[in-house]
This record gives sequence, structure tokens and C-alpha cells, in this order.
Amino acid sequence: MLEVAFLASHLLWMMTRQEVEKLYDMITGDAAAAINLPRFGLVQDAAANLVVLDQANLIEAVRFHGAPVHVISNGRIVDQPRMRALASVRPAGAAADAR
Repeated sequence: MLEVAFLASHLLWMMTRQEVEKLYDMITGDAAAAINLPRFGLVQDAAANLVVLDQANLIEAVRFHGAPVHVISNGRIVDQPRMRALASVRPAGAAADAR
């Protein structure tokens, strides 16, 4: 979703700190509210689903939209190398050169 915020910032000329912060809100808390996601946010009893980025602040996160340092899903750190390996495995019967 950081890529979406990055593109929107350029397409909509939303470049000020306040505008980039609004874009960030739109891809996080506002998006959760729009789909009526229960217990979203930094509140007691909310699910521990988050992405840890290696940027100093949200402006830099949107600007560089790099790969996450950690992904936490349901309170557990996701094994990213294993997920990448699983994503590269072709389903049985799939053509080697599917186009």
C-alpha cells in the first residue's frame, strides 16, 4: 500500500507533510474504518498485525516504500524468506513457461 500512497502523492500533487500524512492515514486507519475492520489500531485486544519499516518517519516510508524489516501477523513474526520461497513454487501441473 505504500506504493499506492507514493503514486497518489505524485498524481494528486500531495507533497506537503500534512498531505502525505493524510495519504498514510488513507492506506492504514481510514482503510480499516472503510471496511469496518473491528479492533483496528493500537488498542488493547487488537490483533497484532503490523509491518516494521526501516525508515525514520512516515514521510520517508512513503517516499522510499522499501521492503519491510519485519511482518507480524496475528502476533507472530512472519518468516519472510520462507514466504518468498513458497511464492516461487509452481502449483502441480502448472506450465513451466505460463504466459
